Amino acid sequence: MRPTPTPELVETLCQHGHRTVGTPEHDAARDLLLREFAARDYAPYAGVDWALPYRMGNQDFVNLIAEVPGEHPALPPILIAAHYDTVPGTPGATDNAASIAVALDVADRIRQRPLRRSLVLGIFDAEEPPYFHGPDMGSVYFVANQMDDRAVATMIALDLIGTDPELDGHLGELAQVLPASLRGMANNRMVASSLNGALAKKIGVLGAEDDERWHAPIRKASKATERYRPLNLPHRIAPDMSDHYAFRASGYPYLFLSSGMTRHYHQASDTPDTLNWERIDDTTRFVDALVREADEAFHA
Repeated sequence: MRPTPTPELVETLCQHGHRTVGTPEHDAARDLLLREFAARDYAPYAGVDWALPYRMGNQDFVNLIAEVPGEHPALPPILIAAHYDTVPGTPGATDNAASIAVALDVADRIRQRPLRRSLVLGIFDAEEPPYFHGPDMGSVYFVANQMDDRAVATMIALDLIGTDPELDGHLGELAQVLPASLRGMANNRMVASSLNGALAKKIGVLGAEDDERWHAPIRKASKATERYRPLNLPHRIAPDMSDHYAFRASGYPYLFLSSGMTRHYHQASDTPDTLNWERIDDTTRFVDALVREADEAFHA
């Protein structure tokens, strides 16, 4: 088993320049991922299919959901989430091809040593605007209409993985997610710079404060990393910025893992050559260990 995700999948996902919903490039990415699922011999979700299509308004969408069966598949599974669409004009290396590579690699590792419960791999459609937080957002639709009766024990969302943070280039976004007392203050750049420093050699982890069962798994799984250690951040720093939103809003335990924004965020420059593969390697090791620890920590 290879020790880390390989760049080939990321490069292939990024080759068309974007994966915007409703375009041939988006459909090509979907078909590529379905071929990956077949080559890796993942089971269809709940015995149905990998491709779970849905239609909202005049637009067709497809969530890609696979399963690595556990020893007791009737238990609520653990879900790893990443999205495969992009905003127009960006190849989406860190947003979100690198996260897909990590999720698939973790699923491969779990296949080698299965969990007690199943692992569900949710590669969701329509995470980006104009669908974000709407009923047609892939993860929102999955939770509301496609999730089976087992629901989930917990989930881990991956987004903006594999780059070193440059948050000071995104003061507008920060102003929207910072506590109200800090919005519009002249020291927003200082706040951003402080976060840059905090995340420089860290993997940002949000959501543990909402469920104490995550505390021990995060602490134990941190031993699996070599260079980039997890850093617990409060939910208010980056509230509901990815697919964990649908699960948190429905009351499920969750984590959101991210390296943070860079100057390439939603830009044509979000290309594979900007990725830090040492960071991706450590993130993969951490998520693998995190899933295994959560398998025992979340009993219900």
